[in-house]
Amino acid sequence: MKHDWICLKTAYDADELADLRADLIPNLSPEPVFSGAENTKKTSIVKYCELGSVKSLNKFKNIVIDINSNVFGFDIFNLNEYTQLHHALYRQELKGEYDWHTDGVKHEPFDIKLTAIINVSSETFEGGELCFFQNNEIVHHNFSLPGSIIVFPSYIPHCVKPVTKGKRETLTMFVSGPTWK
Repeated sequence: MKHDWICLKTAYDADELADLRADLIPNLSPEPVFSGAENTKKTSIVKYCELGSVKSLNKFKNIVIDINSNVFGFDIFNLNEYTQLHHALYRQELKGEYDWHTDGVKHEPFDIKLTAIINVSSETFEGGELCFFQNNEIVHHNFSLPGSIIVFPSYIPHCVKPVTKGKRETLTMFVSGPTWK
């Protein structure tokens, strides 16, 4: 593996992002659900959607598949219309954050291999930095731009720092595959 993560700063331009948001918001689950790593502080509001219900996500899906093929080379399952995505809203008034964690599943016949996130924020925000931990904390500033995409192996420890102003919105796809060997 040549890279620990790949970040595309302008994967979606402003018009594409507006179209994606218009397609996404009505297709989110009506009620928030809890999702998060066990024993980890998470103060975002999470709703779900399926990949097939949001047509403008085909670009995201293709980017993720291409990055895996050309960078990571993980054995992954096909992404289909039923693949679930998590829409996370981190709000200033909740000091929205997600403490250090890795993405994974327990007691399943598969593993989560990649975490792919698109910044779907409609407004600027402060705080909410995505950080990785590899011998020290690494702040990833490029992902703060609306329309940016980041893809990384799900086993890399990461966190979202508290949002101090505005709202940070992301859409996350967990790409799974056969259990690690």
